[in-house]
Amino acid sequence: MQPAASSPEHAIPQEYACPITQSVMLDPVLASDGHTYERTAIEAWLATCKSQRQPPRSPLTGTLLSSQLELFPNHSLRKIISEFLDAHPAIRAAAEAEAAEGAPKLSAELAARCMVGPGDAPSPPQIQDTTLRAGAESGATGSGGTCRGGAARE
Repeated sequence: MQPAASSPEHAIPQEYACPITQSVMLDPVLASDGHTYERTAIEAWLATCKSQRQPPRSPLTGTLLSSQLELFPNHSLRKIISEFLDAHPAIRAAAEAEAAEGAPKLSAELAARCMVGPGDAPSPPQIQDTTLRAGAESGATGSGGTCRGGAARE
């Protein structure tokens, strides 16, 4: 298990971190790409795609997301993360303080990815290579000139 971020005492398991923000998820939701994101982060991603008049694509795989754009609460993961945070109050306090700052602002680099096609830009630094390889093996690399996340590596 690789740490997403670390405190002086403990590392946050990567599975608890949003693939967009790399912050611990307090409100994990499942998108139609089968991946879980922090609700505010995926909503910001979708709003960026919409503002750039691009179809919504997965930030991880580049595949088109369902036209209904429903996000489903991931209750099981939320419970597991909550138990972890109960055992690590300093991490909980930091996560809640970050969440209180409001909706995450996507970096200009990440927002620009809505406008590039596959292979046009390197993968976002916050997305692990193992996730990208899994997307490439399944053929989920998206199509050109649309809102997409990191390009699959070969």
